[in-house]
Amino acid sequence: GGTFYTYTGDGSNGVLGQTYNVYIFTGSGTLNVTVPGYADFLIVSGGGGGNYTSSNGGGGGAGGGILTYTREYLNSGSMTVTVGAGGASTAIGSHSSIGSSYAVVGGGTGSGTAGTLSGYVGANGGGAACGGTGFSGITPFGGYTGGNGGAASGAFAGGGGAGAGGNGTAGNSAVGGGNGGIGGTISLITTTIATSASVGVVSSGSIYFGGGGGGGYSGIGYTNSSGGLGGGGA
Repeated sequence: GGTFYTYTGDGSNGVLGQTYNVYIFTGSGTLNVTVPGYADFLIVSGGGGGNYTSSNGGGGGAGGGILTYTREYLNSGSMTVTVGAGGASTAIGSHSSIGSSYAVVGGGTGSGTAGTLSGYVGANGGGAACGGTGFSGITPFGGYTGGNGGAASGAFAGGGGAGAGGNGTAGNSAVGGGNGGIGGTISLITTTIATSASVGVVSSGSIYFGGGGGGGYSGIGYTNSSGGLGGGGA
């Protein structure tokens, strides 16, 4: 299963001159191992959904988790591949997995309730609504923290969701919602393959996955937040 690609290592993405076979799954399926041997895995889970209530400027959803496994020995046979979807509003992202031994939890969702309530936990933490504290993520799947909400006045701004490569920024009651955290970078595939397979975001020669979502705000005339590089929505 999956879509097959091949590339030659250049020293930064594998042994110089060695040919690598790549299988990319953008949906759930089956990985069929016909010859036992060693393999590397990159698993990316679904990002969390944002949150919002009419007067609280909800927090941004967190980017999905990323985990790389290297030199894992696989016996011949079939392994179920599950590709986690992004979470709807108020829902964490779905987990992704390969077989029963390799899995990554989904990104956390933002908070929509003002005051002391925080964002919700996941591989990376969701942003908080105004007056709240962003939630931490879970290591080793990411572990980054969502942005705090701004003061309960002005823009009623929510914090940005954490990305797989950085924390979300705090909301600002005088400006608007916080920006989403940057996604994590990977080197198991080439930028050419990433572009051809439409996976990740290629920027300045790097491949990013799991950007956090920007925080919301309630009001008129404030600045829109931005999602983190790697797929984060605003």
